[in-house]
Amino acid sequence: MEADQEGRIKAWKDAIASSVLFPALPADKDLRYEKDCWAPGSLRTKPKAQKLEAQLFFKASRNYRCFVLGQLLPSLGLL
Repeated sequence: MEADQEGRIKAWKDAIASSVLFPALPADKDLRYEKDCWAPGSLRTKPKAQKLEAQLFFKASRNYRCFVLGQLLPSLGLL
């Protein structure tokens, strides 16, 4: 069974803080979830929208997708 929102946030923060996922920097360990920054309009209306966690997540996921589809899978002969 999947945890509630608070439980999922805690699990991600714990994994980041322990450097299980990647070598975490101090700034990585101090992440806070801001519900409002994920609202569709906030990415266009808030000042400095480029620095919001949601915007950074979308950029990172796009880069990851491009890597997997453009480099990783082709290098393994899977695409």
